[in-house]
Amino acid sequence: MAECFFCFSDSKLTRAHLFQRRFRDAINAHPGKQVYLSSASVSHRGINRSLAYPGDMRQLHVTALCRDCNSNWMQSIEIAAAPTFAEVVQGDRVPPPVAMLTLAHWAVVISALSSELYPALQIPKNQRREIRESPGLPNAYSTFFIWTEDYLRSSQLDLYRAVLSASRSQSDVHWSNLLHAGYIVIIAATPDISGRIARVLAEADIHSALGFIGPTLVYVPDGWSSAMTAGPRPTHQTVHDLGPIILGGNRSFTSAPNGQDMLDLSAGLQPVETEMSFDFSGHLFDYRQLKGSS
Repeated sequence: MAECFFCFSDSKLTRAHLFQRRFRDAINAHPGKQVYLSSASVSHRGINRSLAYPGDMRQLHVTALCRDCNSNWMQSIEIAAAPTFAEVVQGDRVPPPVAMLTLAHWAVVISALSSELYPALQIPKNQRREIRESPGLPNAYSTFFIWTEDYLRSSQLDLYRAVLSASRSQSDVHWSNLLHAGYIVIIAATPDISGRIARVLAEADIHSALGFIGPTLVYVPDGWSSAMTAGPRPTHQTVHDLGPIILGGNRSFTSAPNGQDMLDLSAGLQPVETEMSFDFSGHLFDYRQLKGSS
């Protein structure tokens, strides 16, 4: 018996794939290709840890869910999001925003759960409770979608956690998770940093991103309607390099012995205070008014 990751019940925990079968099938990793799961933790004392695991991410398991959370609550979210995930990974089309909202909800859930793989990257209980108790995308949590120029025949997950003040209170913990697969990068993040993500993407001249800001508002920047057809689009590497900038300032990457790009830990850099605001004027809509759009 142990505590469930999401509902905190004292239960017999199950062992399950991080990615449910429908998502594993959609990723379509190339046989024999090395796929890496990487992460970095940034705190007010500097970067704590950076890890990379060789192997196919589709085969990674988590063991922190009770049977009810795994078989009932999460399963319904996965069933709703899986068809849209397959479409965006394969680049078949840009689904309408109402369909993307189910994928946004799933991305927040799976991003928080992936922290179980990294003991140093604990997600506060209040955030896990918010995610578990919300009927959809939790209020103020955000998800952004970026279509890439290149097709990644595998998957990569970059999880960044930051404590933006010395108080170490739960409200100061932020995290951002970048899931790379096929033609898509999905960025899921905690409340209060939606503006920061939008700013970083805009400054990088990346406009092909639709961002859900809480349960009703959607951010549709210029270029969204032609996200998959107009160029130039960013590469996976370009978006990967933006990951640490969102929470920890402009940090450099170095090549690890296994070939994976890792954060350079040698400098011992302190995180910078990041500008969290962004002018969303003219680009925020109630997604329920966009049901028929594509």
